[in-house]
Amino acid sequence: MSKDRKHLQEARKVLLEGIGVPEPAPFTPDSFQLSAIDSVERGEDTLVIAPTGTGKTFIAVEGIRRAIESKKRAIYTAPLKALSNTK
Repeated sequence: MSKDRKHLQEARKVLLEGIGVPEPAPFTPDSFQLSAIDSVERGEDTLVIAPTGTGKTFIAVEGIRRAIESKKRAIYTAPLKALSNTK
């Protein structure tokens, strides 16, 4: 094994040391999620703009769930085909 490759492997080991799987914890929605869901439930037009991975899909799923429970209809649109195929 070359010296550079061995150095790279050692650097990678140091970088990744201590990274593991987080302890399981119950899901707790953020206040912006609860606020958006409440807004949807009140029948208000609601627009949520937030970065990727911050919980926008949770808002949509919860809003749809509540609409269905209330015997209403819901429409879900997504700009990405990959995201809409998973929903």
